[in-house]
Amino acid sequence: MERVKWLLKIALKSLIRRKSRTILVVVSLTLASALATVFFSFPAGARLGLGKEMKAYGANVIISPLAQEAGSAGLSLGQVSDSSFLDARKLKKYFQKRSEVKEASFQLLAKAYYQEQILTFVGLEKKSFQNASRFWRIKGRLPLNEEEALAGSQVAKKFRWKTGQRLSFELEKKKLSVKITGIAESGGFEDNALMLNQESLSSLIGMKDKASQVLLRVEPAAKIGHFEKKLIENFPELKVRTLQQVVKREENIVSKVEKLLFLATVFVLVATSISIANTTSTTVVERWREIGLLKALGSSNWFVLGFFLLEASVSAFLAALVGFLLGWVLTEFFALSVFSILVPFVWWSMPASFFISFLINFASSIWPLRLIFQIEPALVLKG
Repeated sequence: MERVKWLLKIALKSLIRRKSRTILVVVSLTLASALATVFFSFPAGARLGLGKEMKAYGANVIISPLAQEAGSAGLSLGQVSDSSFLDARKLKKYFQKRSEVKEASFQLLAKAYYQEQILTFVGLEKKSFQNASRFWRIKGRLPLNEEEALAGSQVAKKFRWKTGQRLSFELEKKKLSVKITGIAESGGFEDNALMLNQESLSSLIGMKDKASQVLLRVEPAAKIGHFEKKLIENFPELKVRTLQQVVKREENIVSKVEKLLFLATVFVLVATSISIANTTSTTVVERWREIGLLKALGSSNWFVLGFFLLEASVSAFLAALVGFLLGWVLTEFFALSVFSILVPFVWWSMPASFFISFLINFASSIWPLRLIFQIEPALVLKG
């Protein structure tokens, strides 16, 4: 134990004595370690962030009755009739049994004339409003009761509605008066609709426990095809559409982020390896007298090699520690900047960061350190 402490002291003094070369190696390894940490941690944040962006877009599966051409993102809604509604109770029970269904938004759709123009009403459950508030941009607040509503950004702009304004409509020959509590921007068809409490809308059109369409978030995206097949087998009266452009975009973006990080990491690791190899070669040449003297005093080639590797271990440890912390800060910064989320701690990124730091340092140093075996102590003693 005492011998190890003694060797560590000598190694530290040796590294401090050659500050410029030590700093160069540590900085190179720190950058490599930091980028490796980002590579292992950021994809998790990317998937979370992309999931959030895609949720804001809408959903990746839309369910509607075969008798109705209901839809979202600009699709026409058609005429509301008894055959154009889904049995919400049955579908909710089925979705509860499916682990791939992460979110289900049951929507009740209706139309009415407002200022001689057709206005779309969307009835949402309280849970759907709460889920949407995490992903939509809302100026104001969510509706709290049946007399309040949330206006889509486009329809609010079209009719010049403001937060706090009270509106009156006639729907299915019944009067409806609501107060706008907020204006929402979702990036989907909701931007062109007036959203209100589902119970309020269902009582107006007489369709309790019914839904015009269901927007589902199915994860992972690879299971969508299997889920669609099973759903149609159980409910042949349904029309199931997958938003392939959304699904493909999600997979493509995640894949591109991972490839970009991988290429950047490989490039930095190669550059770091070359830098460390050159630095180690120069160090061995500069310290040939010291190496020859150690051999002359009885030290074996392997002992001298081990001493140099001990110095490499100390610099690798320091670089890995700083690199991991720096990499984690960069990961959180990128995640907040791009996706506005905090990445959960990926525990295995820490040992991976340390492993890469030690591996690069040792692998890059071994070849230059072969010169140790070629130095003859007799030549050093002769001067």
